[in-house]
Amino acid sequence: MTAANDTKREKMCQKTQRALHKRSEESAGLIGEALLALMEEKPYAEVTVSEICRRATTSRNTFYRLFRTREDVLEYVMTSRVKRMLREHGEKARYDPIRPARADIEEEYRRFYRFWEKEKKVLRLFVQAGRMDIFRRDFDQLVRHTLTQDVVRYYEREEEFAEYYYTWLIYALSGLLEKWVQRGFTETPGEMTALTIRLFQTPNYRFAVDPKQKG
Repeated sequence: MTAANDTKREKMCQKTQRALHKRSEESAGLIGEALLALMEEKPYAEVTVSEICRRATTSRNTFYRLFRTREDVLEYVMTSRVKRMLREHGEKARYDPIRPARADIEEEYRRFYRFWEKEKKVLRLFVQAGRMDIFRRDFDQLVRHTLTQDVVRYYEREEEFAEYYYTWLIYALSGLLEKWVQRGFTETPGEMTALTIRLFQTPNYRFAVDPKQKG
């Protein structure tokens, strides 16, 4: 009887924890959206925790239970987007990242730009706040997950080469996104894809990807 009661209490505890987690996620989402709304109205540096709480209709106690600082909220906003992009990438990626078929890699870039076109408001606000460093840090996870071991195996070199390779790729794509924002998203995802392919297929880039093409 005691074992049965313990099992019942454990199940109730797990159910309670799931409910608390769901409420915490909902509160964090409201706080994140409140910050974005305020960033539409004033520079990020001028937004206060009190303003965020009022806009999110939540208490300061709830805020500080979920976040330490305003900076943590900004990171949460970007991280949640990048995690969703990671999930979509993991579900749909079907190409060899080192020697891909052209059609496959074009589709991956197109998917990348389509995702950020849907999140253009967030992207614009982060560029305006000068905080694309958060995007780069989170996006680094995608590149590490996708490329590192393939790069190392392909080049048969030390892993430090891969470190430089995906750092270069992260900053290249981040820079393209920033310029896209600055140009008011004039180009379509398809046009950005074509531009990216063209930039990455210059003679210098092809040599960087495959040294055997030298000469």
